[in-house]
Amino acid sequence: IVNTLRESGFHCAFFGSMGCRLYGNKRLPEDLDVLVFPPPGTFVDEAFVKQGMVDRNSQFYTRAAVDPAATYRVLFSNIPQHAVLPPNFRRRICKVDVLLPGVMSLPYLNERQVNEVEGLPVVPVLILLLQKLQGWDDHLKCMVPHKFWKHNVDAEDIKDLLGRVGEMPMRMFRPWSEKKLLSAEFVNASEARVKRFCAKFPETADLWEGLGFGVA
Repeated sequence: IVNTLRESGFHCAFFGSMGCRLYGNKRLPEDLDVLVFPPPGTFVDEAFVKQGMVDRNSQFYTRAAVDPAATYRVLFSNIPQHAVLPPNFRRRICKVDVLLPGVMSLPYLNERQVNEVEGLPVVPVLILLLQKLQGWDDHLKCMVPHKFWKHNVDAEDIKDLLGRVGEMPMRMFRPWSEKKLLSAEFVNASEARVKRFCAKFPETADLWEGLGFGVA
């Protein structure tokens, strides 16, 4: 993924469950979420990025979305035969969700602002944590049953990641500078989400306070 995007002129960073996994969470990701950064001054959409990956690498292909009303196509990657299949995968395919900055309030990051873990690019910890918190809040409010229940997985990912923050070196976790990468609107919304999360999981309050968030 990283190399194929680089060949297209983009840099990228993993987030979501893959980002959590790279930072040490136990849960194995079921798909890959990748934030793609076009060169400054370049305007592309997600469909363009996906098609470019398909055109450059036969490992990738797209399918029509399950929702018949959807106009987008879903990107998948074949898992090579020589690669070890993760225990939570039944088939040698993996869904790849491509997002661009601005979607879900995700920021644009230059290559220096992206962390590298195990040779892979990943969004900064605070951005990942607050993105997962946004997902938890959205799923908790969702009326669709299979999406609503995802809030339980989100909560476990958040608690796991919070518990690892204190073990991370300064080069990996810079909460004060990372917060400046986010819009004031998103930070304000995150502060309200932190309070809701602490109301449900009071054992996490000290960890959030350590990151500079109010919890009451």
